[in-house]
Parts: sequence; C-alpha cells; structure tokens
Amino acid sequence: MAQQFTNLSISVVEDNDDLRTTLVDLLEADGFSASGFIGVEEFLPSLATTQPHLIVCDLQMEGCDGFDLIDRIKGAGLNIPVILMSGTSNPNMRTKALSRGAAVFLQKPFDFSALLNAFQFCSPND
Repeated sequence: MAQQFTNLSISVVEDNDDLRTTLVDLLEADGFSASGFIGVEEFLPSLATTQPHLIVCDLQMEGCDGFDLIDRIKGAGLNIPVILMSGTSNPNMRTKALSRGAAVFLQKPFDFSALLNAFQFCSPND
C-alpha cells in the first residue's frame, strides 16, 4: 500500500460479523488503524470522541443503512469519505450510491485489493 495511506484510521460499519472482522484484520495487517462496528447506530456515538479518516460501510443493514450514515455525517457538517459496499446486483445501485454522496461503491464480493485501490478516490481529512 502506498505510504500516504498507511496512517489512516478507518471505521468499518458492517452487520456481517465475519466480513467486518476480516476487513478490520486485513486493514490492520496492512498498516491501518481500523475499528469495526456492527451498524450505523453503534458507529455514530463514536464520532463524539474520534473521527476516522475514512468509513467503509455496508449499504443494506437493519435499521439505519449506508445512505442514512452519509446523510447523518453530512448533517453533522463532517467531511469524512464513505466507501459503500453492497451485495445487491442492481446495476443502478452504483449510480445511486455515488449521487447520494459515497466516494466509492464496491460490489460484493470484492478482492481486498479493490478496497485498497478505492482509497485513491477518497480525500480523507487530516
């Protein structure tokens, strides 16, 4: 991974325990500081104490979804890039995700390298 990205703190918001744990473990093994959250409701309170440089979020979850997360971040005046990921095969989902404010949309399943490559399209706050 390019040196410019290795100091990033990344929050992974994913309701699938295995995928969330795997992504956090892979990110940490690649030199990132990563935290996992089971959903938007669990993640949002963490913003009061620490703000990640980047958020990787599942689009479809129980309760609040990835679009809700983007709306709440924007509503709070924060500029944190969000990478949305989804297993939905709807071809319009990528367009919708990007128009709603996602920095990148990834179709599940994806290789970890696709996630790392997506970072170059994000402009994290420093």
